[in-house]
Amino acid sequence: MRFFLLLLIFTVFFFFPKINFAQENLSEPLIEPENLKITENNVPPLSVKADKFRKDFSFKIRHGTAVRKDYDKCKNGIEQLEFPEHKQPFYLLLAHYHRTIDREPVKSLEILAPLVVPNDVAEKWIAEQREGAQKAFEKWSKEFEIAKQSKKKKDEIPKRPEGIFVEFPLWETWKLDDSTAAVCLEIARNFIILSRHEEAFNVINTVGQHCDKEYKILAAECAADLMSWTKMYSKAVEFYDLALRF
Repeated sequence: MRFFLLLLIFTVFFFFPKINFAQENLSEPLIEPENLKITENNVPPLSVKADKFRKDFSFKIRHGTAVRKDYDKCKNGIEQLEFPEHKQPFYLLLAHYHRTIDREPVKSLEILAPLVVPNDVAEKWIAEQREGAQKAFEKWSKEFEIAKQSKKKKDEIPKRPEGIFVEFPLWETWKLDDSTAAVCLEIARNFIILSRHEEAFNVINTVGQHCDKEYKILAAECAADLMSWTKMYSKAVEFYDLALRF
């Protein structure tokens, strides 16, 4: 872990190589995920009603006021959308809800996986992950009961297992371009929570170097969150400042 943090510090100096640090216009607001373009390749615009719900739900999630009723409405509404380009932002909101409101990053990843890898690969990972989680839970249940009966101290009682039990598809195999950049960054944020920092950094770095400006901004913010999570606060400030400078 110590080696990785040192490597991380070294690597950030090469992050976003084309940035103009002399840029003075800091008045532009950061671009929020709900304001990113969602129509490309001659896809008709999203209906006014659907777009309003998308923005309202995103606002509620970011401010911690979203409830399950909002989630269910979003999930049911996806089935009524025809184009994949319209569906993706709503799947992204469902994943964001799981990460921030439910605090269940693995469930978030289950929603996001089919958006970056083929369906069969995503379904295989989801099935194996759930099986691995179930086995880990059954093992923990037995150990917990034994510890409970033997009246062990609180710090000796095994903690309930959580996290990833089967490796998520390698990020090098993902579809990672402007059309999926926001999804990939949401995956990276889940990786941060799950302490998979190196994988998160690789994703952030790739988006930051190869995607359009709005995604570079989001990547810089995500990098700042990673630095903050690993207690590298001065680097976090640099990346937040970097997001403002684009």
